[in-house]
Amino acid sequence: MSEQHPALDGESEKEIARRSPDGAEGHFWLRELVHRILPGYHFDPDTMDHTANLAGAAQAAIQAGVHPKGEPFLAGVRPHETAPANVILTYAVPVVPAVIDKDPDSTVTPTQITLAAQAQQDPPQVPQVPQVADTPGPVADPEPEPQAQPETT
Repeated sequence: MSEQHPALDGESEKEIARRSPDGAEGHFWLRELVHRILPGYHFDPDTMDHTANLAGAAQAAIQAGVHPKGEPFLAGVRPHETAPANVILTYAVPVVPAVIDKDPDSTVTPTQITLAAQAQQDPPQVPQVPQVADTPGPVADPEPEPQAQPETT
């Protein structure tokens, strides 16, 4: 049995749990972050922009030796035990241990997460159409001007 890489012995969940400082649930690597709620501000995790935390969770997973294989997500929010002005946000990242990853090119990177979030926020660029003067109905081609006929003698 490989103590350094239990996944080599078919125990990928054990390796994922060992590599997560905040625990794991099956093939989900967990990352807990403390969020401070400033006095006078309302905290709503549903309206909060989690992009930086999601990208950070994916980066931390990669650095811990597991590859994200799907989008990280907010898995839970709970009050901080000793600091009532804080909450603990738990992010889950679907992962596979890097040592057994047969398709490393499919690893979800922090850059992909931030670019996807940015694409959702940026309005699509619509090409500008030149403005036409207000005219009722379709515009007909102008009648050609009569051509002067040469004189013959």
